[in-house]
Amino acid sequence: MSDLDRLHEIADVVRPPAFEELLETRRRRNRHTRLATASTLAVAAIAAVGVLAVTGANVRTGQPPVVPPPSPTPTEGIEIPAGQQTIMPDIGPGDIHGFDVLATVTNSQPEHQGDSELSATVTAHVDASYVVYYCRSHDVPTWIAYADGDLVSDSPGAAHDWWTFRACRPDDSTSLASHAELGYGGGMPQLEQKTAQMVAIAPPSQELRDCLAGNGSGDYCPLPEPIAATDAEFGFRIYEYTERPVLQLFEDAETAEFYRFEAVSSIKGAAWLVDRAVVAAPDTDRLAFELPASNAEYLVDVYEVSSPHFDRCVDQHQDELPDYATTDSHVYGDAVDKACGVDLRLMIDGNTIAPGEVYPEKTGHFSDLGARLSPGTPHRVEVTVVRGDPRNIRYAVIVRTRTQMP
Repeated sequence: MSDLDRLHEIADVVRPPAFEELLETRRRRNRHTRLATASTLAVAAIAAVGVLAVTGANVRTGQPPVVPPPSPTPTEGIEIPAGQQTIMPDIGPGDIHGFDVLATVTNSQPEHQGDSELSATVTAHVDASYVVYYCRSHDVPTWIAYADGDLVSDSPGAAHDWWTFRACRPDDSTSLASHAELGYGGGMPQLEQKTAQMVAIAPPSQELRDCLAGNGSGDYCPLPEPIAATDAEFGFRIYEYTERPVLQLFEDAETAEFYRFEAVSSIKGAAWLVDRAVVAAPDTDRLAFELPASNAEYLVDVYEVSSPHFDRCVDQHQDELPDYATTDSHVYGDAVDKACGVDLRLMIDGNTIAPGEVYPEKTGHFSDLGARLSPGTPHRVEVTVVRGDPRNIRYAVIVRTRTQMP
């Protein structure tokens, strides 16, 4: 069997991942990491916070300006609760921009001509960078294996225990897909050493083909030796999106952690400019406001964090809770939620909005409780506590408006 025929046969077994699948894989790994971190923090603080992607740089220490709360009188048919705050973003020159290129490495560069292995290490913000790998095939059948992360090693096999494998393609590109997300809020920005590695290999052996067919992405499959020679052009480009936060919420006095929001966020190529935050007054069970008619679409998302009263609630129910050390974390979390958890309901123009999954591609918004609002008409937004003690949480609505992708 010729190499080309074998390549066609392998293509029937292993479906090369599209770039958007690679981004989703990266996001999923990041999401799992963040959820694991949140579970660890829950042991001490028992906090259930929906964590989003972290971006941002050159953070200003001052809080954004706070608009004086409106009077608690009915306005346009909606009663505004006393004590709630409207916080406007502090957007300045240069706060709206797109992706930066941190590195470009290809085997067509003079210093890498003839190389079958490529690598680069950059300093990037955690969860703010993307790597686009490409390989344009020619006469010699060629595959690539690639991986990126925070490990550095002279040996690709030692640096990563997972790899993605795929065949080279005639039309591969280093362009970043238009739907790669711009940052959409999170905690304290952190830096990491990010290493991208790429190896050109011959079409997979039967052993590797069986491994790929068994686990799909190639994770934990053995890395073959680099190909001796190929006329394929391959390489990668590392992108990063960072903006300083223009709005922040819910600062924790002990950890100094809080939600930070950049000027522009995006989902599936749709860009959204942060417009305002409306924060419920402490210990209240309702938040309400009206959005004026706009030429652009609105996007509203509900954010919440546990309050110090939540910790006191957990302490008061210790006798009712199972032992954390000997109980499955999900079971323990369910018990804590039953004792001290809080459920919120979002209503838009009098209609209840059902919560969705926290997957931007599926929900079209940034939190599991949110909605996209049509332009040209005003909207009434209400959030109410429908289960639990409102003293156990702080909650707010972030409003964004549709804008052009920078």
